[in-house]
Amino acid sequence: MKKQIVLVFCLFLSHWIIPGLSQDNKYARLNGDVTLSPVGGPGQVESVVWKFGNDKVVEYDPAFGKKILYYGSFVERTTLDLISGNITITKLTHYDEGKYSVEVNNVLLMKTFSLKLLENVGKPVIDPSREGDQSTLTCEGKATEYSNYSWWSADNALLAAGDQLRVNKTGDPNRGYKCTLHNPVSEQTSNTALEEELFPAAVPVYCPLGGEVTLNTVEKPAALSSIEWIFNSSDSIVLWKNNTLHFYRGFQNRTYLNTETGQITVGSLTAEDDGVYSARINNRGLAKIYQLKVIAPVSKPTITSSCSATVCVLTCKTESAKVQWWIGGVWQEGSANLTVEKEVNEDQSFSCRVSNPVSSETSDHIFVNNLFHYGLETWKIIVIVIAVVCIVAVIGLLAYIKRDTLMTLWNK
Repeated sequence: MKKQIVLVFCLFLSHWIIPGLSQDNKYARLNGDVTLSPVGGPGQVESVVWKFGNDKVVEYDPAFGKKILYYGSFVERTTLDLISGNITITKLTHYDEGKYSVEVNNVLLMKTFSLKLLENVGKPVIDPSREGDQSTLTCEGKATEYSNYSWWSADNALLAAGDQLRVNKTGDPNRGYKCTLHNPVSEQTSNTALEEELFPAAVPVYCPLGGEVTLNTVEKPAALSSIEWIFNSSDSIVLWKNNTLHFYRGFQNRTYLNTETGQITVGSLTAEDDGVYSARINNRGLAKIYQLKVIAPVSKPTITSSCSATVCVLTCKTESAKVQWWIGGVWQEGSANLTVEKEVNEDQSFSCRVSNPVSSETSDHIFVNNLFHYGLETWKIIVIVIAVVCIVAVIGLLAYIKRDTLMTLWNK
């Protein structure tokens, strides 16, 4: 009786414990196919029985006929190779997941297979979270069970494993990063994220002194849980979290945050507001940043002139670097000085316009006929004056003589 118990126990060990220790995990694509091969069996296959759990999948035993028998749901989608003992199962579904075992020549082999079906992974995308000159890259995609991530340089050098990679700005716009999402049955690689995309140059924004500026987040997720705007990479301007607003660094009472879009408006701007503005949405730093420059409006310019007999140099008095001149009915780019020759139409006028990114002003017009004398030459004027004086003198003399004559006649 004891020998029988020992024999049964040994059979139990040989059929369950030992095979379990020799189990191979086998992965296949859902709706795909898989091939299982006998391991550790005799060299020549005479009979084969494959089982799924306790149910037969396929059986061949020439002692009972030369026909291969397929069972259950494996009919018409399973093929048995009589030479190798391999089976291939197609159109796999999750109902095919489980333990497979095989008997070759009436001997149960110790190696069994645990079949696991997986879907293909999706193509991942890189989601950057920028913090100044650093960025945390997250590889996001349609992950499945047994999925893994790896990071590669643009020239295919392996950088790291895991779904995140922290990178620094190097100044090389062509440096790039890509991530791979893979499982045992599929692999997909993201597009390459170049450094110039991860660390784009700050967008210049110009505003008038005392005015206001509105900055957009550009990238807005479907649901907002937190919004933070940051000044010069370190100082918080405003933080919205848990439906509570906090303002910092003197931005109170002049800043408005739209909690639906992440847009920020800052008013009463001063020169101290010059700097870099960036946003974090749901604790993720956005790549786009702004460089704000607060500028005073330009003053109205004036025109001065320095003239010779034939040439005048007009000077636009201004502190602005950008100057335009009104010449011949159109505005033309120029410098602070404009040379005007006397041959120009005497009815023509000139003015200058100065501008900066937030304002522009135009001077009063100056006319050419106020710069040059377009009358007769000087000697001609003198001759005319002398002639007029002489004529007047003659007339006066004649009048005097005539008066004396009349007086003499009267006395007689």
